[in-house]
Amino acid sequence: MKNGACVSGQFSSLIASAVTPEKRYTESGPSFCEEKQCSESDQYIKDFENQLLYWPVSLYPSLHLEEKPLLLSTMQVTAPKNDKVLNVELSDALALAKKAVLASKEAASLAEEANLPGDDFSESFSCLESSSSAIQFPLEEKIKVKSGRLLERRSKKRGVSKSKELARLEEVKQRLQSQFGTEPTLIEWAEAVGVNCLVLQSHIHKGNRSREKMTYANFRLVVHVAKRYQGWGMNLQDLLQEGSKGLMRSIEKFKPQAGCRFSTYSYWWIRQSIRKAIFQNSRTIRLPENVYNTLRQVRNAKKQCIQEGYQPSNEELARRMGMTVEKLMTLFASTKTPLSMQQPVWAEQDTTFQEITADTEIERPDQVVAKQLMRQHLRNFLNILSPKERRIIRLRFGIEDGKQNSLSQIGTIFGISKERVRQLESRALDKLRKCLSSQGLEAYAELLI
Repeated sequence: MKNGACVSGQFSSLIASAVTPEKRYTESGPSFCEEKQCSESDQYIKDFENQLLYWPVSLYPSLHLEEKPLLLSTMQVTAPKNDKVLNVELSDALALAKKAVLASKEAASLAEEANLPGDDFSESFSCLESSSSAIQFPLEEKIKVKSGRLLERRSKKRGVSKSKELARLEEVKQRLQSQFGTEPTLIEWAEAVGVNCLVLQSHIHKGNRSREKMTYANFRLVVHVAKRYQGWGMNLQDLLQEGSKGLMRSIEKFKPQAGCRFSTYSYWWIRQSIRKAIFQNSRTIRLPENVYNTLRQVRNAKKQCIQEGYQPSNEELARRMGMTVEKLMTLFASTKTPLSMQQPVWAEQDTTFQEITADTEIERPDQVVAKQLMRQHLRNFLNILSPKERRIIRLRFGIEDGKQNSLSQIGTIFGISKERVRQLESRALDKLRKCLSSQGLEAYAELLI
């Protein structure tokens, strides 16, 4: 390439030296400005330009052979169109250069006969040199490359701006709805915004279109994030729906002026929306977020112990997490998945959990019989008291109707003071304590626990 640049430069200086004497001669001659002569001279210049533009200038060797002899008989030149390396004989290149010199002299003589002004010719020749140099080296042209990613970012910014404009319009609509109690009409909405109805409809249409376009373009990001949370208590369709809500929220909140990419910004909104939905809807009994975070830490600690080569016990996990074993067991118990009582126990049979699970509220038959005997024995035990003392004890401890009465209430019933009721109660309890050992009521102690 250096040899080609040297050859083209020497050839340009040779053409300039050949044209200069003729140019001086034309400047000293008379100048005529007739239209016919100017048109003929313009035609000659165009012919001269065509000869030089389509001449293989990059193949010309140096003509000053007397100053420095050439050591090589061939030279390598790169063709401008297909970038192939050609081997050219120096004798052929020298013959072509001589032909170019003769052509330049011929053009100068034609310009002299046409009485072309010197300034116009010099300008034409300078333009010719610049054009020929531009054609000589097509590899130096600047290649314009349009970045598809840059265009995509610009389109996203425009789409986000239209979506934010739609969000502002919706805020105005909500404010009007809360103010008047009904949904505003299109005319009222346009008046509140300060535009006519056609412009408002155009903004709404463009905003909805931009929002849908942004949502569809980034839906694969939602799928990528949602797949990471499969098996957390929600199916993939619900996760995709919650992730789409987060994506639409990120479109409303995104600010292109911050210099952040939209995909990076929307990722955190999608992730937060999916995690929040899992915390609230993945279980029948909702657990707070801090419980989920603690469970995640326990799971990571257990995984680390397994990687170290042993299965950790509850004591080791509690010590590693910095909590008590009771708290860890309570945490595990609260995170168990509840089962339906109508769910079949075995796949081959219709027996449900409700049929085989004991009801703790229903007493055992032996307990029912023991309590009936205890009530009968207690009634017989109270017969050692006087009728007034027996009734006071029954009202005081709720033996009759299961409702305990105060001393004042019992005094009102009998027409006595509450102090007298207290004295009668104390005397009745003393009688019962004295006869307690002889009645054998110790056998019912287990029923009273």
